[in-house]
Amino acid sequence: MSEKNKITDELMAAWLKNKLMQDVERYAQRGRRFKDLAIEELRERWIARFREFAHGDRSTADERIDLEAEIVLRGEEPPYEVVKSEKQAIIGWVKAISDAVAQNPTMLDKFTELVDDLADFKRSMSGPKN
Repeated sequence: MSEKNKITDELMAAWLKNKLMQDVERYAQRGRRFKDLAIEELRERWIARFREFAHGDRSTADERIDLEAEIVLRGEEPPYEVVKSEKQAIIGWVKAISDAVAQNPTMLDKFTELVDDLADFKRSMSGPKN
């Protein structure tokens, strides 16, 4: 793999930080649904949602993102130390996928096509029932 296409830890960290800031902005614009929760409840719920996400349950991903955004808006850090192994597993998974794509650029085209097909299917399943 060329150095140009290599996903470094620094690049991954910068991308994650940027994504978090985008998530915080969107959450604030939507009205901060968790603004009245105590910080301890925010942390507990975030830990539970993060662990679910790390173990493959994506059904509560939006809630996890919003909980994290609320924590950040309060000037706190999410309790990453509690979910350290889960976070490392997710980072490893993302890095493995990005490394595989960098080694085989046509894989990205196939993956993008699959994602588009799945999105179309999901829209068709949630459309009006005649």
